[in-house]
Amino acid sequence: MNVEERPGTSFTSKRQVQTEQRKRQQMNLGTLETEDKSVRTGMKIRPITQDQQRNSLQQKRQKMIPQAILYDRESLYEEVINAKQINNNLQRENQALHTKIKMMDEELQRLVRATPISEQVINPMESFYQDSKPMKQHLIMDLKKQLRRLQEEQIKKDQQIQFLQKNTKAMKIKELEIELLSYQQEAQRLKALVGMKFNDSDNDLLRLRADYKLLEDELKQLKVKCKEFESKATMYYNEKLKKDKLNQYLKNQIENLKFKDPEYKKQNKITENEQQLKQDIDQKQVQIDTLISSLKAKDAQYAELDKRMKELEREQQQIIDQLERERQQLREQCNSLKEEVSMQSGRRRTVQNNSFLENKLEVLPEGPEIIDQKKKLLPCVTKDDVNLICKQIKFKLKAMKVPFEKIDNFIHGDVHSVIRIEELNEMLQDEPFLLNEVDSLKVARYLIEDNDERFVEFSLLTEGLIARAKSILKNLIGKYTLLEKNEEDQLFLEMAIVLSKYRNSLEDFILRSKKKQELCTIDDLEEALKFVEQTFNSTQYEYLLLKNYELTQQLININYKKIFELFYVDPSIQQKTKSESDLPKEQGKKQSNGDVLQNKDVQQELIQQQQRKQKEEEEQRILWQLQQEQERQRQLELEKEEEEQRRLEQQWKEEEEERKRQEEEQRIKQENEAKRQKQLEEMKKQEEQENHRRQQEQQRQQELLRKQKEEEERQRKLKEEEEERRLQEEQLEKQKLEEEQKRVEQEYEQQAEYEQNEQEDNAEEYNDQQFDQQQSEQQNSVPQNKSQKDYEDEDFEQ
Repeated sequence: MNVEERPGTSFTSKRQVQTEQRKRQQMNLGTLETEDKSVRTGMKIRPITQDQQRNSLQQKRQKMIPQAILYDRESLYEEVINAKQINNNLQRENQALHTKIKMMDEELQRLVRATPISEQVINPMESFYQDSKPMKQHLIMDLKKQLRRLQEEQIKKDQQIQFLQKNTKAMKIKELEIELLSYQQEAQRLKALVGMKFNDSDNDLLRLRADYKLLEDELKQLKVKCKEFESKATMYYNEKLKKDKLNQYLKNQIENLKFKDPEYKKQNKITENEQQLKQDIDQKQVQIDTLISSLKAKDAQYAELDKRMKELEREQQQIIDQLERERQQLREQCNSLKEEVSMQSGRRRTVQNNSFLENKLEVLPEGPEIIDQKKKLLPCVTKDDVNLICKQIKFKLKAMKVPFEKIDNFIHGDVHSVIRIEELNEMLQDEPFLLNEVDSLKVARYLIEDNDERFVEFSLLTEGLIARAKSILKNLIGKYTLLEKNEEDQLFLEMAIVLSKYRNSLEDFILRSKKKQELCTIDDLEEALKFVEQTFNSTQYEYLLLKNYELTQQLININYKKIFELFYVDPSIQQKTKSESDLPKEQGKKQSNGDVLQNKDVQQELIQQQQRKQKEEEEQRILWQLQQEQERQRQLELEKEEEEQRRLEQQWKEEEEERKRQEEEQRIKQENEAKRQKQLEEMKKQEEQENHRRQQEQQRQQELLRKQKEEEERQRKLKEEEEERRLQEEQLEKQKLEEEQKRVEQEYEQQAEYEQNEQEDNAEEYNDQQFDQQQSEQQNSVPQNKSQKDYEDEDFEQ
């Protein structure tokens, strides 16, 4: 327990301990002084008896023990312990002050020692002034005065320090005064805070009461409006029910009157029968017409189909023979490529493409089996599966002179609409794409399906956005530009000159490296051109691939013999063009009209030669397209027959469904009437329940409002009680503080009286001692004839 926790008790115990210590010191000092006096005077002090010592001690105890003890022994012990702690703290503080005083003394001595100043510092310009002695004397006098003043201040400070060291009571009183002032300031601050809180709480209460009144007024207004609206709603609802009943009653009367009228019944029956007969006649007539037209069309189709079947059988036999030859060639190419892969591991892509071409021929018969309306779990189509097909589409479009910007026009439909895989597959099989079933299905799946997953559910009815399909197709094909006539002629001439000039060396290099008769890759051709120290740019290579595709319908393998034949130029034309290119600019300007005509003739010959080759290529392409068109028409005819059968089955199903639908409508009418009656009954029940619920809701709201008011009243009372209790506590605290201050003042007064009594007692004791000394001196002068008994009697009388 600290001293500061109990200010009244700690201060009193502290003061009591200090007064007791001071008394002991004074008593010791008094005894010492008397001893010194006796020693100085050389007088013999009479020894004090035990009774005298006992009486003096009892008197001192009576003076030291206070009249009224207010505390228990345990609390006093605690106060004694606290007083000892305080004493120790004060001793430590005293020691610290001693050290500070010593440090200040040392600093003063250091300053005094540092006051003598050298002559150079006093007068640094002595060389410039001759009379410097009076200045030195004046400076010495000032320094002496300053030193004297500092010494006086030091003496005063020492006196103050000694006074403070001796008179600790004054310091404690000052400290207590400072603490009392701080307590008073804190009490004033707390009073101000309490007043502000009271004001704030009063303002909050007033504001809350005003808000509560406003909310009550609004609630009353809303209740009035709610009652008005409820009354209006009930009125409107009753009017509506009356009108509905009246309308129903009038409708029933009208129907009853109609059914009672016999003429109306007859007319109804006649009109119904006539309408039914007309509908039956129209339907039968339409069926007859459709059957007749279908029979005629089928007869004509059968006749045409017989002719076409014979033609197609011949063409099919030719195609089979051609495919067999191509398959043998492809197998030879595949074997050669496999041998090449073992030697050149870097050309895996060409082998994969050739294997893809080989598999492509084997997959063609399996086309109809892929088209299935049911969903299947198939691996998704990747970009590698479609790249070669889209490259083929690109060269087809370039060969047909179709601009890149017009590709969107061949996929029909609105940009924001959707398209199915089946529809997109048919569009890719038409011009200008002309893909087979397998390739068109792959491209259509890639354009519409989600290619992020490994496996997808395949269905021809899967839909996708047309805009997305168009953008993906354009990205796959890649942007290209069509060459104009002049640019194409110039490009053809440049390539023809190079290929015709180095034809033999190029063929030898390809045969030596590839060991093949007619086919090579673009890489082989590029290496051969590097061998003869010639190169083509990207446009020239693309033009060469385009011409190769027009000749062979292949992208990977190049039939270099056909290419060399296509780009062959006569040596005479080559020399002319070379001489024209070698001529300097000055001679070119001075060419005659004859030379210009010769150049035109050469260009015309080249153009004619190129046109002839283009015509041959066009004829081959047209034949190939006709074959595909015939195959497509045959498939369309088969599909039409199947569609006709499906249509007839659908018609029979629709008739059956119509009959079932009529029966279902009659049944539904009966059910609806029964439901309507049930609904009316339910509506009545719901109205009753709603009214009951509203009444309960109103009662519950009233109960809630009542409880809310009671709760608010209870909270208000609690707040008032808390405020009163808080005020009482503050008043009690104030009273305690005042009582504490009074008690401290009383203790100060008691201590002052006690100290005054002590001083008076000390003065009396001092007088008694002096009186004793005087008498002892007198007795020493009197002859010492008395016995010891006489001395005791005298002492007793004294």
